[in-house]
Amino acid sequence: MKTINLIIISMLAAVSASSSYSEEADGWFDNARERTGDGADEMAQWFDSFFGDQQTESDRFAETYLRVIARSLLYQNSDSSQHLRVRGSIKLPNLSQRLEFIFEDSDAGSDQTDTVPGAGAEDVRAGIKWNGFDTDAIKLDFTAHWRDSGLRPGIRFRQQQAISQNVLFHWYHRFDFGNNGWETSTDFAFDRTLGEDRLIRWRNRIDTSIGREPAHWRTVVQYRSMQGDGVGEIGRQWFVGLSGTGSRSLSEMTKTVGFTWRRSFWRDYLWFEVEPRYIWNSEACECDTAGIQLKAEVLLFDPD
Repeated sequence: MKTINLIIISMLAAVSASSSYSEEADGWFDNARERTGDGADEMAQWFDSFFGDQQTESDRFAETYLRVIARSLLYQNSDSSQHLRVRGSIKLPNLSQRLEFIFEDSDAGSDQTDTVPGAGAEDVRAGIKWNGFDTDAIKLDFTAHWRDSGLRPGIRFRQQQAISQNVLFHWYHRFDFGNNGWETSTDFAFDRTLGEDRLIRWRNRIDTSIGREPAHWRTVVQYRSMQGDGVGEIGRQWFVGLSGTGSRSLSEMTKTVGFTWRRSFWRDYLWFEVEPRYIWNSEACECDTAGIQLKAEVLLFDPD
């Protein structure tokens, strides 16, 4: 995996060195924001794009894109960790309009109940994706990842439905084949807009190996708001969550509260993020602990 990461980083360095961003490219996020209306779907897309949500991102970009993420996680009562991750999709139009080469840091199947759904995992997996069916409401993909020293097939299904102008329901389900058989991941959420720049989300995640292990589950309520416009735009997110494995009493569950402050700087495809949090019954140390996550991101893609 370290070798794959080094190859990916080298590719990105070459792309970065040889590419120049025009003024039109600099305004890609501003243009996307101007096109959004008052509906819950457009508002959810806007927030997910700004916060870099790994679950929905691949459905938002029609062209090749790569997101480079440097993250440092510090805990009061546990070891700190630093990671460099790459997530993205490279279109392969010469082979097929439906085929993509993908880099993922998806936390599907993760047993780390401390993490909030959509935050991504530490490892990067390379693979290919073929789009079998795609409409505004439903999408079906077939995947193959290099994982556990072998090529592992997978299936993904996405559905979203506007319940009203201000309320949106979306559901993601995936099957992935690993060393222990089929693993499933179900992610569903309700979004409700609270104005032009505020949204509340209730998100739930269940991961399990079919018939072998208790399910790992996570649920979180997120309140998101945005301030400013263009470079220097600031996003804020307050969240509270519960997580666990199987059926647990409230005292045994992992409980998390936190706040995310995220700002674009210099260009609207560069971000810096600070996220303090407090976790009761953390799996990282089997204790109550405070922590803080620092993150820097750059988005590279074809704005056309």
